[in-house]
Amino acid sequence: MLEHRIQSQSNGKINLVSFKKTNGTGDNNFYQVEYEAEIEFLADGAWVRGSSLDPSVAFEFSTQPVGNNWMAQSMGGLSGATNVQKGQRTTVKSVLRFEKTEKGWRGEDGVVY
Repeated sequence: MLEHRIQSQSNGKINLVSFKKTNGTGDNNFYQVEYEAEIEFLADGAWVRGSSLDPSVAFEFSTQPVGNNWMAQSMGGLSGATNVQKGQRTTVKSVLRFEKTEKGWRGEDGVVY
């Protein structure tokens, strides 16, 4: 699920290098996986990590550096944009959420696992 999110949000410009579950909480209907992942940037550009109001990490990526007008307009002027270089790696900590359904656990991507 996370790898698909990274690929789709970054248009293939970010790669998932490693993933480790660090904790999990939930009840009979919902489950939240806390994780730590290492990602690698496959191009120079800007990465928008996401909003401080949402604990999940975003993987939006632009080949335009921070400060470019295109970046501010297309990504809604989100804070947290960071210039990155091809080959650079970073570790992110976040959560994945699942909801129990009749057919299994549905992730945030809509797929039942």
